[in-house]
Amino acid sequence: MSADAIQHIQLALGMATPNAPLTTLSRLALISLAVFKTAHYAAAHVETLVTQALQDIEAGPYEENLNIVYYLAGLVAYQQHAPELAMNRLTAGIAFATAHNSHYMLANCYQLLAQLALEANDTTAAQQASERSAVFRELFHEQVHDEFG
Repeated sequence: MSADAIQHIQLALGMATPNAPLTTLSRLALISLAVFKTAHYAAAHVETLVTQALQDIEAGPYEENLNIVYYLAGLVAYQQHAPELAMNRLTAGIAFATAHNSHYMLANCYQLLAQLALEANDTTAAQQASERSAVFRELFHEQVHDEFG
């Protein structure tokens, strides 16, 4: 991602109302910034962005786009070689989505869980997660991101 794009996201975040609860858009901006900065910034800085994006997410009104925050939080942990943290975030995201009767992003969450299980040499868990991802893809025609590097 270009420095200009990062600057635009930071500008948008700076325009948010101080001390107000985070909006879905602000959470998406924070987590997107974390994803973009994963490769080039200190892990602690990136983790701060993820923590901000997830903070009190259950307390506000539900919107399906909030499911994306959990998926990307899991992806950040995966990219930072923290598989247990990635699994925890993805599992929390699946619980969050299903608690709100949503299927949005579940195919992607399960696909990343399958990748994590494969890398942990847990073929049974990888197969189960892959099958669940396939079911959601088939039923809801969700586009699945499967390049995690």
